[in-house]
Formats: sequence, C-alpha cells, structure tokens
Amino acid sequence: VFNVSPEEAPAVKVIVTEDAKSGYNVHLETTNFDFAPEKVNEDAVAGEGHAHLYVDGEKIGRLYGPDYHYNVNFEGSKVFKVTLNANNHTDYAVNDVVVSDSVTVSHDGSSESHEDSHMH
Repeated sequence: VFNVSPEEAPAVKVIVTEDAKSGYNVHLETTNFDFAPEKVNEDAVAGEGHAHLYVDGEKIGRLYGPDYHYNVNFEGSKVFKVTLNANNHTDYAVNDVVVSDSVTVSHDGSSESHEDSHMH
C-alpha cells in the first residue's frame, strides 16, 4: 500500500446509476486526487494516480477518469467497489487502511417501479 498522511489523503465516493440503454454508469467523486493516466507505472506521487473498479470482488479494470460505463446487465445485486491507486498501482491508504468506497446496486427487471432508483 501507499500510505499517506490523513491531511494529504485522497477520498473517493462511487455513484452507480442505471444507463438508459444498457448497463450502468459509474461516477467517481474524488477529493485531493488528480487522475494521471500519463504517469501510470511511474513512481507513486501523493495526490495523483488512477482508480481500480471491482464488481463482486472481481477486478474490472483501471479508471483513468471519473466516469466509466459498465456494459453488463444483471438481475439481483452486485457490489461495486473502487480503490484509489498511485501511479505504481499500489492502493492509497491511511495507516494501512485502503482508500476505497463501495455501493450495492440492485436490479429487478420484473418490478413495476422499474424507473425507481436502484441504489441502496
């Protein structure tokens, strides 16, 4: 992990909304953090890097910006988790606690209230 002080630690909030056509839109709100795709695989520098997206514990990929389209439709619930990562791919952490956020997204295609939010 890439430990940083609480004062310089980045933070992330993940927001997942169902896309009107297919899949889900993942949006990251970050503080004290700049996406730096041009510096991937370089040395860790506090305040910059990229994110890793996991769905139900499986790594989906790297995010080089705040928005990602997860092009999978599903029934039931899935857990979307994001970690903030330094340029060298280590997880940002404060006192060895990884900087991350997760949200459980549910979908029930048979529901009459299909237009309702699927966030819980």
